[in-house]
Amino acid sequence: MEKSYDESYKEAVTHLWDWRHGGDSFYCVLYYMFQKADPQNYKKLSKAYPFHSAALILWNKSGDGGDDLFRSIGLIQEKETEND
Repeated sequence: MEKSYDESYKEAVTHLWDWRHGGDSFYCVLYYMFQKADPQNYKKLSKAYPFHSAALILWNKSGDGGDDLFRSIGLIQEKETEND
């Protein structure tokens, strides 16, 4: 049974989280390969792993170290206000 779009996206972001925190799984190596690939090979990786490519693009554009991206799928908690 195929995964849903949401499941595939969440899995890709979780793999990105693992990579950013020193993981060494296949998917962590995949993110490293995305970062090192020339444009032609990047395109090939993106075709094979579209959700991982999208997660990496969002992370690169985030400007906050990916906190909002990781927060969006529950990997880190919502920001607490000073009044809490």
